[in-house]
Amino acid sequence: MQQKKIKELVNGAMMLALFGILVLFDTYTGSMLNVILFMLMPLPLLVYGLKNGLKASVILWICEMILALFLGLPETIFYALVAGLVSFVMIHGSRRHWSSQRLFLATLVMMIIAELASMTLLAGLFGYDIEREYASLVAYFPALANWVRLVIPLTAFVLGLMETYVLLNLAEVVCLRLQLSFVEHFHFVYLHFSKRSGLVLLLGCLGFLCPFDLAVFVGIICYILLGIQGLSFLCLWAIFAQKRYAMLVFLLSLFIPVLNLYLVVFGLVDIFSEKRYKIMYNKR
Repeated sequence: MQQKKIKELVNGAMMLALFGILVLFDTYTGSMLNVILFMLMPLPLLVYGLKNGLKASVILWICEMILALFLGLPETIFYALVAGLVSFVMIHGSRRHWSSQRLFLATLVMMIIAELASMTLLAGLFGYDIEREYASLVAYFPALANWVRLVIPLTAFVLGLMETYVLLNLAEVVCLRLQLSFVEHFHFVYLHFSKRSGLVLLLGCLGFLCPFDLAVFVGIICYILLGIQGLSFLCLWAIFAQKRYAMLVFLLSLFIPVLNLYLVVFGLVDIFSEKRYKIMYNKR
């Protein structure tokens, strides 16, 4: 029993030291790489939590916050706080054997909330006037008057989506190397919405027709998710067909406003048909 406690203390000290290195690196670089470090900060606490449990990881998180208060910048303290909460979600989900989709969704929600908080609350703390920026954008681009207020939530969604994907894949690689049990298969080619979810996304795309900003925002998100589903389907086909350069073409087309419509069509085909399973079965 005593040997187990000593092992927990040693592991906790090692993870705290790794976190301290990240905080010091962020401080001495002036937070220029805080986006990258934000995706690395949850990993030490995640590794410790998977080894020793959720309750033990709370103590380590408190120590990390104290270390961030002494060594980090104000923005770093905020990211340390969010990284701890994200780690708790990942630890709880992994120990409860959540599906990869459920863990991805829970982590995505946390990331979006963190991005929204950093763009509004944290920006206001440093004297950044969002309303003034809105007015200046409309003055330069009058055509964006009806869309400018969607910039921040859409940016938070896109950034949260990318950060969640990178973070979970990093966590999977680290846990695989350390032989820790973690939810697997976060590669986006495994993404496959159910028919019920696909129907909800299809109905959500009708938000483009509504005059309310919230409805338009929901419509854009549903459109993006259907496009990612189509990209997942086409990349899966490219992998089995050994078309390496096709994946790059499909990925680039996601960011072309009109051309990405075909990705939405393929996404709907993938959701409401069995084409995905036929490709995998015929190849095998």
